[in-house]
Amino acid sequence: MKKLIFCFIIFLSIFSTSHSSIVDELEKLADLKKQGIISNNQFEKAKSIILKIEEKKKKKKKKKKTLKNKK
Repeated sequence: MKKLIFCFIIFLSIFSTSHSSIVDELEKLADLKKQGIISNNQFEKAKSIILKIEEKKKKKKKKKKTLKNKK
């Protein structure tokens, strides 16, 4: 239960991160995994969430830029 709560807190901090700190967040997750605080499955899930968020942000920026250039 403690791991679940801890992971929830980690996920919340991930969602509030800026683009420049994605590498930092991945490093923090890797450290948590090395320390045994989170499992490999939890690490992989959190990593995929971080990367999906980043991909969505890039697509959104690209779409805005395309729309701006059309004007």
